[in-house]
Amino acid sequence: MNRLLINKRASTEQVVFVQGNVVKNFWFHNLNKPLFVGSIYKAKVSRVVKSIRSAFVDFGMDNPGFLYEKDVQEIRANKNLNKECLIENVLAPGDNLIVQVRKAPIGNKAMRLSTHITLAGAYLVFIPEALTDEVKFSRKFADEEKKTKLINWFKELNLNSSVIFRTAAEFASIKDLQKDLLHLKNSWESLKKDISSKKVGSCLLQARHTETYLRDLLVHNIDEIIVNDKDSYNNINLILKDSFSFLKSNLKLQVTDNLFSDAGITKQIQQLFKKTVWLKSGAYLVIEETEMGVSIDVNTGKNTNSNHNPEEFVFQINKEAATEAVSQIMLRSCGGLIFIDFIDMDLEEHKLQLLEHLQKLFKADQSYTRCYPVSDLGIVEISRKRTGPSLLSRASNKCTNCNGDGNLLKEDFIY
Repeated sequence: MNRLLINKRASTEQVVFVQGNVVKNFWFHNLNKPLFVGSIYKAKVSRVVKSIRSAFVDFGMDNPGFLYEKDVQEIRANKNLNKECLIENVLAPGDNLIVQVRKAPIGNKAMRLSTHITLAGAYLVFIPEALTDEVKFSRKFADEEKKTKLINWFKELNLNSSVIFRTAAEFASIKDLQKDLLHLKNSWESLKKDISSKKVGSCLLQARHTETYLRDLLVHNIDEIIVNDKDSYNNINLILKDSFSFLKSNLKLQVTDNLFSDAGITKQIQQLFKKTVWLKSGAYLVIEETEMGVSIDVNTGKNTNSNHNPEEFVFQINKEAATEAVSQIMLRSCGGLIFIDFIDMDLEEHKLQLLEHLQKLFKADQSYTRCYPVSDLGIVEISRKRTGPSLLSRASNKCTNCNGDGNLLKEDFIY
């Protein structure tokens, strides 16, 4: 059974996707902070900087947002037509814009904005007023015949907009897709209608955390959505009514202090904040996050060689470690550069098989990931698209007693 457990605590709402009794995804958000990524604002250009082909934009925050030339819709459209277009010829200080937050700030970096607006639904991403009727598909969308059918269907609508069909659209009916598209189109038209009465800095469309989680999980069949708080239940019920009506009957309220404890998955959640992860074989991983990236060290631990073939013994440990490492990377929201230090292998055949195993495991990943070949030192370098701060950095505070070398979990993550 596939279950989505939504556990409200003092200041956070924590969401876990469980297959059987195994935690597959873990997210959380602060109830007192809005979701910026995906939200849409009325904005004004503060200044255009030719030297870096960018603009700074006031959109109601303490610091201006950053708008790259390639994220300006008019410039994107002209490049698609092989026409040269420069940011200083398109934008000027004082210009009003509709912008969408593309990337949340990390450290001292400004929020990255775009005028290339995208509205994500259950099955597709609608790109209004894109000046082209381009149709794209998720890289995991495999049915070529269905692709052709959807391309013809969308182009016949003549919406002067573009669309990206999500993986879940491969198994959806045209009726479901029409309903999804109409909902997104109406949302955009309502937003445009109200913009003239709004001040610069007004939020025109607020992105919602739960909606994001549900979209990411639609490739799976969600049998139950269980919520432990009445207010959260009511909010989610509204979201389901708007965008995921087919899931409404799966929503259940189970009032309890700790939904994860009742479901018997607390230990799996606690494991996500520990450096050491033990494997069934007795081997273990040591996971550390640094400024440079994430390092994962594979150790034989309690596993002694009962196999007369030492090469096979090492390969099997590395393969088991790779499986758990990929799971931890996704659960912990690790991004950027990741280094896995495997136990040394002499056979090139085993190195190739291990790389293929990693690549196969990452096919289930929502983030774009690339694995590089095993080096002579037994290290695999992985680049994974960063979607925000890691789980540990968000769920903990730096320890003041050790000058920031350790982390202290926030109260909401102590079970």
